[in-house]
Amino acid sequence: MARVEQARRRSPELVWLLTGPLAVLTTGLAVYVGFRSAEPLGKWPLAAVFIGLFVLADLFRLTFEVRRQTFILTLSEIPFLLGLYYMPPVTFIIVRILVAAVIQFRRKLAPVKAAFNIVLMGLEAVCATLVWVSLGPVNAQNPSSWLLLTVAISVATLVSLGGVVSVITLVQGRIPGPQLVAIAMPGTLMALVNTSVALVVLLALQQSEWALALIAVLLVFSVLAYRSYAQSIRQHRTLSEIYDLTRAISETPHDGTLPDTLLARVRQLMQAEYATLWMPAQGRHPEVMLTARTDDKGLVDVSAAPEVLRKRAVESGETVAVGTQLGDDQLRSELRDSGVKDAIVVPLRAGSAVIGTLEVAGRLGDLTHFGEADVRLLEAVAAHAAVAVENNRLVDRLRFDAYHDALTGLPNRRRMIQALDEAVRVPTHGEVVAVLMFDVDGLRDVNDSLGHAAGDRLVAEVASRLRATAPPAALVGRVGGDEFVVTLRTASAETALALAHRLRTQLQDPMTIGTLTLDVDAAAGISLHPEHGSDPAMLLQRADVATHAAKSAANGVQLFDPALESRSVRRLGLAGDLRRALDNGELEVYFQPKVSLR
Repeated sequence: MARVEQARRRSPELVWLLTGPLAVLTTGLAVYVGFRSAEPLGKWPLAAVFIGLFVLADLFRLTFEVRRQTFILTLSEIPFLLGLYYMPPVTFIIVRILVAAVIQFRRKLAPVKAAFNIVLMGLEAVCATLVWVSLGPVNAQNPSSWLLLTVAISVATLVSLGGVVSVITLVQGRIPGPQLVAIAMPGTLMALVNTSVALVVLLALQQSEWALALIAVLLVFSVLAYRSYAQSIRQHRTLSEIYDLTRAISETPHDGTLPDTLLARVRQLMQAEYATLWMPAQGRHPEVMLTARTDDKGLVDVSAAPEVLRKRAVESGETVAVGTQLGDDQLRSELRDSGVKDAIVVPLRAGSAVIGTLEVAGRLGDLTHFGEADVRLLEAVAAHAAVAVENNRLVDRLRFDAYHDALTGLPNRRRMIQALDEAVRVPTHGEVVAVLMFDVDGLRDVNDSLGHAAGDRLVAEVASRLRATAPPAALVGRVGGDEFVVTLRTASAETALALAHRLRTQLQDPMTIGTLTLDVDAAAGISLHPEHGSDPAMLLQRADVATHAAKSAANGVQLFDPALESRSVRRLGLAGDLRRALDNGELEVYFQPKVSLR
């Protein structure tokens, strides 16, 4: 799992430190505009019309999120430009601030955010009005007035962008370049488009007020077409992101990085603050709880969704979704207590079994929430994720089985040779690599008399005692039916002999198998690197030779000696000669009587 680097976060209440000075600046500039204007106030019936236009423009909006902030693009530049041209400057500023207050109240934002948004909108209006009053007004038929109005709208857009960047930087730290572009580009482009439309409307109104009706019809159809286009773009983007996610999952190597790839992309796709993968403990696998969280580089072992949601999803096998638009009152209450506004928990299935859950919590933005479309989207992603997770576990299981004994879970001969190869490649001063082999006596008798189940319990008990007694740095393995190996770095042959004696003593303690108590003995043979060789297979073979010699030794422990190997070779040769002699009838038996004289 990647190391977690959590971004520095400050309290949102710090925004008051920005809102206060901006409010003072807005008030001061508004007073200055009033003194500069010949007719600062008036035309209140027209002001009421523009209040309605501003509210109507706010209904048609495009919402997107950057980091933890929600940004809304609307058609407000159109009534903004018209109001700037037709209304007295102070009246225009009052209308803009009043509309901002109404909009923030309708959105039910936190007081600190609502106050900042109102002040920022007021400052936009004041700055645009200041440009208009200082350089204009001019005739709408004159192209220079178009440029002047465009400059006024551009100033307002820059003020808005500056305010947004300032508040994010204050609360969450410096914004990286790509995210800054993501904030600036959509708003700037839409402001230019809306300004162009507003200038067309202004010119049409100069010709005839009846043109407003035609323009209104055109705008309605344009907005509807735009919303359809935006929905199509969102669907296309979602399909592209799902394709990218599934491809990234399929291309992820089986090296433990699947959760990083999966959760980072799910969180981005769902625009969620948290994306969590949970899997219960299964066999040798412990419980898994990994979460990708906004502003954290890496995964954390926490979950934002209440545990009761996960429990219900696992027990029912069905998706559990809770939020403003989803779930029942009881689950909403649980969600409120956890401090999360909405969450979706989807069970991961392998056939009919639930192997875990994929969860998202905290839809980014104050005004956006998870809906039914998000539930269906996460269910589609979870279907792909379940297959990837199960395949990843299957590969991990196959790898484990290839290098471990199925009965004891200890490393097998292949893994022990691999470990020895790694150990002998790294020489250390003043240490040797010791291979201790233990041959358990009487296992065949237990299998023959009590059955293989009892023999398996005996093997498991031997493995347990060796694991418990061996030093923490030692590797314990099973390399044969009744043969176990312990390998480690140690100071000398003497310390290896002492360890072998201690382990053998532990194995000699009585073992209870069912209703029987058995006395088990074991012979221990030792080989050392570099004294007895550098090849892992040779070290194991020489430890085996020492083990056979230990069976006839008084203390049951034998350090390898080259003479043992030659003796073993002679013994094998003699056994071959005897077999051939029996086959050829070449043995002659002589009897020598012995008589006691007592």
